[in-house]
Amino acid sequence: MLPQSAPTPPNVTMLSRHVEAGVHRLPRAPHHRIMVHASAATRSYCNRAGRYFVRRAGDIDLVPAGEEGGFEAETPFDTMEIVLPPALMERVAAELGGKARASRLDTRHLLRDQRIEHLARALQSDLAGGAPSGSLLPTASAQRLW
Repeated sequence: MLPQSAPTPPNVTMLSRHVEAGVHRLPRAPHHRIMVHASAATRSYCNRAGRYFVRRAGDIDLVPAGEEGGFEAETPFDTMEIVLPPALMERVAAELGGKARASRLDTRHLLRDQRIEHLARALQSDLAGGAPSGSLLPTASAQRLW
């Protein structure tokens, strides 16, 4: 199923995905990917980590720009993907810390952050509602990222 895009702040894209059971490859991408699991518990095998994980609603996976990955899902699941350009991260880091630069991100699994989960759910709700925020948030174009 092709992803849908939600209106988001400039330079950010939010995609809602339904992922079928099976083997999936995440190709290298020029942007950071934050994936918030949106389904009941799903068991999957991460090729990069070489181990199984059980993802629950709200669990967050981070795949930094330039990193590839892959997994095998035992059951279908839904996920919300927030796409962040590295330039945006650098700009925010500079604004917050003067000359500070955004540190290198590492692939991470099963993170929990209520603020990120809440933001993803709000964007997903806006997407499902036909983007009622209108011009409040710019519309991002949907892309097939993996």
